[in-house]
Amino acid sequence: MFLRYIPIRLTAVLILGILLGKYIDIPINISLFVITFGLTFLWVTYKRREGQTAYSFEIISMLLVLALGVLIICLHKPKNKPMHYLNLQEEVSETYAIKIVSILRPGTFNNRYLGELIPASENKMRGKLLIHSPDSMQLNIDEELLLWKPWKPIAPPLNPGQFNYARYMADQGVFARIDLKPTNFIRLPRPTKTWRGRIGKARVHLSRKINEMPLEADTKDIMRAMLLGQRNTLDATLYEGYKDAGAVHLLAISGLHVGILVLMLQFIFAPLRRFSCGEHIQFVSILLFLWGYAALAGFTPSVVRAVTMFSFVTYALVIKRSGNSYNIIALSLFFILLVLDPNFLFQAGFQMSYAAVLAILWLYPKLISLWHPKSKILGYFWQLLAVSISAQLGVLPISLYYFHQFPGLFFISNLLIVPMLGLVLGLGFLLLVLSLAQTTPYFLSYSYDQLLIAMNTIVQWIAQQEIFIFRDIPFDGFQVFLSYII
Repeated sequence: MFLRYIPIRLTAVLILGILLGKYIDIPINISLFVITFGLTFLWVTYKRREGQTAYSFEIISMLLVLALGVLIICLHKPKNKPMHYLNLQEEVSETYAIKIVSILRPGTFNNRYLGELIPASENKMRGKLLIHSPDSMQLNIDEELLLWKPWKPIAPPLNPGQFNYARYMADQGVFARIDLKPTNFIRLPRPTKTWRGRIGKARVHLSRKINEMPLEADTKDIMRAMLLGQRNTLDATLYEGYKDAGAVHLLAISGLHVGILVLMLQFIFAPLRRFSCGEHIQFVSILLFLWGYAALAGFTPSVVRAVTMFSFVTYALVIKRSGNSYNIIALSLFFILLVLDPNFLFQAGFQMSYAAVLAILWLYPKLISLWHPKSKILGYFWQLLAVSISAQLGVLPISLYYFHQFPGLFFISNLLIVPMLGLVLGLGFLLLVLSLAQTTPYFLSYSYDQLLIAMNTIVQWIAQQEIFIFRDIPFDGFQVFLSYII
C-alpha cells in the first residue's frame, strides 16, 4: 500500500543501496558508472518525452537512487579515505595533535569526548577518535591537545548480548580511543576557534544561568537535559529511574520535544499569516527558530534528525498542502540520509525515532477507532494511551535488540508525564529567557521547581515497581526483522 507513493519508493531504494554498500564491498567506480548511465538515460528520455518509456524511466530512476545509496555510504568508509588513520597505521608519528569537537555522556569512571586529528605538514592523517579522561580532568570544545601516546581500538563487549559500544562508535566513524593522563598530553595555546566552540560557549553560559536559579539540583539537571540537550550532569540513579519507567526519551531532545516546540512557534507566529505571503513568512520564521535551537543544542544527531523531520512537517502544516503523511516522513528520511549522514541509519536513536513516528501514523488511527468515549476528558486520555501504545509497539523490537529490557508500565509514565511536557518546556524556555534579562520571578521558578519535582517523583515511583520491568530478554537481528514482517 505504502509503496505506491514515489517518495516512499525512492527512500526505500536509497536505504537498500546504503545497506548494500555497508555490508558488501562494492567498488566506487561501479556506483559512479551506474549513476552516469542513469543520468544520461533520464536526460535522453526527458528530451524525447516518449510515453512508452515510462516503465524504463522508473526502473532507471530506481537504479540511479540505489547506486547513489551505495556511493554515499562507500564515501564514508575509512578504506575509501586515503588519509584516514586506519589506512596509515605504519606512518603514525610519535606526536600528533587533536581538536575536541564534542562532549559525550560520561562513563562510570571517566569523561568522554570526541576529537578530530589536526592535519599538519609532517602528519596529514584525518579521522575521529574517542577520548577518555579522568573525572577530575575537564575539556572544552575547540581545545587542542598535543599527544605522544598511540591510540588503541575500542574494546568489544566482554559478554555475549552486551551493548556493542565499539560497533556503535564505528557507525559514527570512530574506530579508536585515547586514554588521557597528565603525563601523555599538553594543551596547545591559542586554539583555532570554530562555530562548534562558539555554540559550546553559549551553552555553557546558559548552563551557568540555570545553575544560578533557585532550583533543586535534580531540577537543574533535568532542565539542562530537556532544554539544552546536556545529559552529562544527570545523576546516574535519576537516569536509571527514567530508563526503567520507560520515559528516558524525555531526557533527550527528540521528535516529541521538537514537535511541541513547533506547536508553540505556530501559535507565536500565527499573527504573521495576516500579512501578504504571511504563510511563507511564518514558515521561514519557524524554520529559523528550529535550526537556531538545533545549533544551541549542539547539533547532536537526535536533534538534527528531529528538526529536519519537523522542517518538512512544518512546511506541510503551515503551507497547508494536501499530501500523504508517509510522503513527508519519507522525504525527511531521504534528505537526512542523502545530505547529512547515511550512517544515521545504523544508530539506535534514529531507528527508534522513525519507527515510533511510522507506528503512530499507522496504528494510532486503528486504535482510536476501537473506542469513542463520550467524556472529553476520557477521550483525551484514551488518545494519549493510543499514541503511547502505538509508539511503544513500533520501537519494541529495536528496543529489545539493543537494551534487552521492556518497561511494563510505560503507558502510565507516558499518561502522567507527557501532558506535563508542554508546560515543562514552555516554562523552561521562559525562565531561561528571563534569567538572561536578570528578571526571574521567584513564584515562577518555585512553580517550575515543584513541577519537575513532581515529575521526578512519578518516574521514581514507577521505576520502583521492579516486577513490571522485564529484563535480560534475548533478541537478535533476525527476530527484529521477523517482528516487523509480522
